[in-house]
Amino acid sequence: TGKAPVLPKFSFGTWISRMAYQTQQEVMEVAKTLRENKFPADVIHIDDRWFTEGWRCDWQFDPETFPTPEEMCRQLHEQGFRVSIWQEPYVLKGTAPWKEARRGEFLARVKSPFIFVGQFEAAPIDFTKPEAARWYQQQLIKPLLEMGIDVIKTDFGEGLHPDMQFAGGSGHALHNVYPLLYEKAAYEITAEVHGEENT
Repeated sequence: TGKAPVLPKFSFGTWISRMAYQTQQEVMEVAKTLRENKFPADVIHIDDRWFTEGWRCDWQFDPETFPTPEEMCRQLHEQGFRVSIWQEPYVLKGTAPWKEARRGEFLARVKSPFIFVGQFEAAPIDFTKPEAARWYQQQLIKPLLEMGIDVIKTDFGEGLHPDMQFAGGSGHALHNVYPLLYEKAAYEITAEVHGEENT
């Protein structure tokens, strides 16, 4: 796979997270407490509750619990934090991206319904298709980076079922390749928006 780039300096610092921050207010209170107590911290990671429903990744901040994510990022940056968010490579049925992903044929074919975290029917983005990777980058990730998100946590790239069918092969054949393509897509768009030195 070649040599990995040197990670940005901030990524070697202390990351703060929990399972999980429920609201924007909770994130800001934790950040305030960290700074007031002079606790060294470089990144605040917001895990699986920034959506309307926990684990239901639609790449959209819940307007009730995270009403002003851009302002949240701005304030955290002013306090010296980078902001990380969790996501996964599965597009969930019933979310806003589902129809567009199906229409563009950006998802792998799944023989029987794949149920993500035991409750959501989903299909993985087919990162073996360049057009699907570009769709993920431009439509799902770039708007988040532009609002101030610094880091995308690329979770769940390892969970392909062997019978999933991608343009580049089966889930079995791509088991070790898929996470690399997934992380590559996130890396490239982060570098494009924030610069190589920040990825």
